[in-house]
Amino acid sequence: MRKVYTILLTFAVLGMAEQAYAQAKDGPCNPAIRGKECTITLDRKALVSGTSVRVPNGTTVTVLLKNKSPLESCKNEVKREEIADLSQIPGLLDIIKTLAPVLRLPAGAPQPAPPTTPKERLAALLRGLEEGIMKQAEIADNAQRAYETEGRALQNFYKTVSPYTEAKAGDLETARAERLTAVEKVLELQLPQNANLELEYKTAAQIYSALLKTDGTVVGEFGADIGRLRALLDGLAKVTETLDGAKTKMESTKSYLEGLKEPAWSTRVLLRPDRNARVTGTLTCTSDISGKNSTDPIVYNVTYQTIAPFNVTGGILLSMVPRNAVAVTQVKDGEVDGVATSHAEIREAKNAPQAVPFGFFNVRVGHLWMAGDKVMGFHVSPGAGVNPNNGTPHAEFFLGAALSIDNFYFSVGAHAGHLLAPANGFAIGDRVASSLALPLESPWTWKFAIGASYRIPLK
Repeated sequence: MRKVYTILLTFAVLGMAEQAYAQAKDGPCNPAIRGKECTITLDRKALVSGTSVRVPNGTTVTVLLKNKSPLESCKNEVKREEIADLSQIPGLLDIIKTLAPVLRLPAGAPQPAPPTTPKERLAALLRGLEEGIMKQAEIADNAQRAYETEGRALQNFYKTVSPYTEAKAGDLETARAERLTAVEKVLELQLPQNANLELEYKTAAQIYSALLKTDGTVVGEFGADIGRLRALLDGLAKVTETLDGAKTKMESTKSYLEGLKEPAWSTRVLLRPDRNARVTGTLTCTSDISGKNSTDPIVYNVTYQTIAPFNVTGGILLSMVPRNAVAVTQVKDGEVDGVATSHAEIREAKNAPQAVPFGFFNVRVGHLWMAGDKVMGFHVSPGAGVNPNNGTPHAEFFLGAALSIDNFYFSVGAHAGHLLAPANGFAIGDRVASSLALPLESPWTWKFAIGASYRIPLK
């Protein structure tokens, strides 16, 4: 019995030491957590969809996606748009440049005196309108080149920093600050303005209409120019509208770059505590630049269920209580005058260890803990089984401790079993009559034993 007590005391001490260690340490979500909060950690750089965990009832679970790109938003974060496509601006500017040279207006030489007649006034207005359109077209051309250049630089910036992790935060900040300065310079550029030009054209059109009523020759002198200037203004209006839109998006880019000074390197999702339930979640991330999904859906499962402190397992006990047989056996003595002589003697045949089917009732000592992805625990494990060996089947017992690994239990302790032995005063080695009907008994004996058993998990 001293061995049994020593084994139990050893496991109890180990269980208490493990409990003290585990209570001082926070762990990930698993069935062995001690507190009411835990975290499921998913790595953006090594995503594994279908992560499943089990936690005790009432646990607050946080899903943490780490190593995410600073240029993507997960769950409900704001999505950003790409820089505007400015590809139509060069075409519109080419139209302006193509139409302008075919105007029949003078090159804008200064007049010796202010215009005095309606025709002179109209010609002066059309010359000034042409010069104004070409000036605004030049402004638009410069702005278009600057916006396109910065747009390409931003696209390269997004491609370069998208795979960054928190370990490269310094590199990201350097690149971000450089792009923010460049964007601010682009936003300072003057954009074309066509409101005054439209007023000038309206005035010229009114004078032209008034002249038509009294002088039909003005059609040949100014009609083609009026039409071309209208086409130029329409083209300039489209360029201005596009550049205004590009500026608005560039301002959004500036705000985005300013917010990127403190990027979110991870995403946390808090799940409410639950009991006896299975929760399935899906985590998705979207690119701030394209607005498209940047990862495949990440599925995780959380099962809220407390593991009971006691359970029943079934398995095999390997015991040092020997399997034996006792019988009256003829033992040869020798030869006398060539004749063999023998006598009847009580003999024993035994073999150890023996395997006995056993059931165990496991009572947990201390808390569970994790070893890798395995749930571990210490238990006091009394057991019982029916031994078909050593005569008639007998109920036998076990007392010891067990180490559990998930649903497998490994037990060490003492086996209380039966041995066959001569009864009524007879003993092993006694010489008896060969015709003796040997009386037998099955006394108890304690021996060292180890067991292996399995718990069928309840869903």
